Amino acid sequence: MALKLFNDDHDAAETWLSRPLSALGGKTPISMTKTNRDFTAVADLIGRLQTGVFN
Repeated sequence: MALKLFNDDHDAAETWLSRPLSALGGKTPISMTKTNRDFTAVADLIGRLQTGVFN
């Protein structure tokens, strides 16, 4: 999903996945892949970023 968000730019996707994001409560997206709830939060954020809906 992150690759699609960054048009298959592996470096950009990796950087985004490893940076703490305020939209995720200061957690990194990659750290939020261990539970379905956290993964869903990351997937929802990616969806909002892809469509330009930020709230």
